[in-house]
Amino acid sequence: PTHSRGLLMAAVSLGYPLGRGLVIVTASNTHEAWRPLCVLSAAGFATLSVLIYFAPESPRFLVLRGQQAAARGALRLMHTINGSKLDWDGDVPLCIAHNATEQSSMSSSYRLRMLFGPNLRLFIFSLTLFGMLSVTTVLIDTWGPGVFQRLISPGAREL
Repeated sequence: PTHSRGLLMAAVSLGYPLGRGLVIVTASNTHEAWRPLCVLSAAGFATLSVLIYFAPESPRFLVLRGQQAAARGALRLMHTINGSKLDWDGDVPLCIAHNATEQSSMSSSYRLRMLFGPNLRLFIFSLTLFGMLSVTTVLIDTWGPGVFQRLISPGAREL
């Protein structure tokens, strides 16, 4: 949904560092046994497999497949989820731009203007957030095992 897109992207961005921390905690609590780690990985994969099965196809994909009615249904669903009003007639044929004049609006200079124009603050924020998450991931990978060892078993020499 449009109104919660930023929150969802932040949750996705935080998933990797939090997942790495969960793996480190699980490994230290199971004395590095490989079976619980495999079960943990399989649970996430199984959840994604089920969710992908229920995810709707994109309208663009459906139009390319020649499924106009299904594409209109997907667009209606998107408008319903976003809470926006559907402002087009259901009989309008859907198509994908294939010729040069229709695609010229997405030239590289247009994309750069869009990136560094009104969205410059959002771009800088995104780069800053990406940098912080990358640093966090490196810190967890580098110092995480030693920190968790000192927290869980302070006198032990092994993790």
